Amino acid sequence: GFDAKFIKGLDVDLATIVAPRKARIAPLLDGSADGVLDYQNFSLIMDKKRAFAMITATNIDGVSYLAIDRKTGQVGEGEGETWYKDRRISEDLYVGQDFYSNWSHKFDRGHLTRRNDPTWGSEEEAERANADTFHFTNCTPQHFRFNQSTRFWQGVERYVLEKGILEEGRVAKRITVLQGPVLDDANDLWAKNDEVQIPLQFWKVVVWK
Repeated sequence: GFDAKFIKGLDVDLATIVAPRKARIAPLLDGSADGVLDYQNFSLIMDKKRAFAMITATNIDGVSYLAIDRKTGQVGEGEGETWYKDRRISEDLYVGQDFYSNWSHKFDRGHLTRRNDPTWGSEEEAERANADTFHFTNCTPQHFRFNQSTRFWQGVERYVLEKGILEEGRVAKRITVLQGPVLDDANDLWAKNDEVQIPLQFWKVVVWK
């Protein structure tokens, strides 16, 4: 899961960040009230009203970073597009494949924690991190032009990784990335008949030294 003290001298505490929305945190089936779902090198907290993550938090270590092939899901080759349910939380609390099948002409299954970001550590850990990003809890509907264009979301994601840890000459090789949808009841739109409220904006905060 996410390490709040990953960057020396900084404490990025998720409980403090989400405190203003504590009443909307989706509970886990084991009764955990903090709602934190831990994956390999990242964690997230679901919003029970909107059935999307209110925040995902990712640690990235450039020293042990490994590129994972999207198609094979393994180190060093060319995307396993298998998406997973998370059995630790009720299926009513996240948007699943039925919605994305109905709306594939408009929306991608958009990663929040980027597939490429948490893939570090041993080969086994990096491959596990890649697979973990393909959970529906880490997914929101994103219009394909927004999701796939280097001018928009993908461009921001690539910039963070390339400038944060991959750029030649960088000494500090650790960064933390927080991101999520803007869950705006006043302005977000509804997908007709599916009763899914679509986020229109997304945010990202990068922590590095």
